[in-house]
Amino acid sequence: MHPRYGDFGGKGNTVPASHCAIPDRLSQKSGNPVAVKIYEGFRSMNKDRKAVIVREIRVMRRLSHESIVKYAGIYNEAKALYVLMQFLNGGSLHTLVKNHEHGKLSEETARNLFKQICNAVNHMHARSIVHRDLKLENILLDSTGRIKVIDFGFSSIVKHDARCRMRCGTPSYMPPEILLKKEYDGFAADIWSLGVVLYAMLHGGYPFRGNGLKDLYAKILQGDFPLSMHLSDAAQQLLCGMLTLQPVDRLTIEEILCHPCALYRAKWLSGDSFWAPG
Repeated sequence: MHPRYGDFGGKGNTVPASHCAIPDRLSQKSGNPVAVKIYEGFRSMNKDRKAVIVREIRVMRRLSHESIVKYAGIYNEAKALYVLMQFLNGGSLHTLVKNHEHGKLSEETARNLFKQICNAVNHMHARSIVHRDLKLENILLDSTGRIKVIDFGFSSIVKHDARCRMRCGTPSYMPPEILLKKEYDGFAADIWSLGVVLYAMLHGGYPFRGNGLKDLYAKILQGDFPLSMHLSDAAQQLLCGMLTLQPVDRLTIEEILCHPCALYRAKWLSGDSFWAPG
């Protein structure tokens, strides 16, 4: 089996291009190492499945940001569809947190990484794109330790006043409105998932935990979560502003980054330094 590059969701396996028999002319287009996401039997897939893959490609083409994995091209042949993208070898944020001292990150390290994630999400939302599966495993690092958001398999291009219907995401990161099977605001759903990401970075675990999915979902719908007494007031307020049960009361990505009514949050996200592997 080919070595996996990352869990990109969907049904595609992603491997370094050097491990896959794709045309040299395509793999050389970017001039940099690339990974390839392989969709076996693409041409024989049903219409709905093809539409999901095509939507993912459309989203990746629309995005161009230093904290988002770069799209590098596609190749469609009889046995498979190959989607090329930037190859990243710095590991996932999940691995970084798990292997860090005490299994969690310091506020300084978390702040610098989280700011990059927020900038990536701001780029998406400004282009009417919702991710819908933000999680530690879908955030990778390059060789310098800079963040790259990946996996747009559940993403969608929506109008800012449009509602989403598809129930998708990863259970521990899903907001209550999706669990209730309601139409929902995809942008607000991303903010909830961002809150879970930040919480996990700072605590080394999820804000909501249960014995099985039913118990987990009940905890999420209740909305209560513990906060470490060692966190600064600004970090606690930021988490509470994202992990708010009512979507309309949740912070937007603009408020998290720079809104004048959220100066304490902007202060927490200030600074240009970033973590880099030693």
